[in-house]
Amino acid sequence: MQSYEVHSGPLKIFILAETAYDAALEAVRWWDDSASQERCGAEHRARLDPAVEVRMADGPSRRKSRIARTFPTVNLLARAAGHSRSEVWSRLLREKIGSLN
Repeated sequence: MQSYEVHSGPLKIFILAETAYDAALEAVRWWDDSASQERCGAEHRARLDPAVEVRMADGPSRRKSRIARTFPTVNLLARAAGHSRSEVWSRLLREKIGSLN
């Protein structure tokens, strides 16, 4: 396992994971679980940046590498919730725009 620093908006966390993607997915799950869904679910998720940035942390000092991997936040949120990306986009469009009919 490798140590990664994951950052998106106010989210900044160190996570041990096999890959940068696994670290990003776990961070988004943690972020989603950290807020009461009844109190501020969608608003809480909206505070994340459009992309989640992941850097490998080096050693016990946790210095981060200069090269970052980025992953689209909406894709991570969809996967964390067990939905497809298209389901999530459709839901977001319905919530923000409403019915086209």
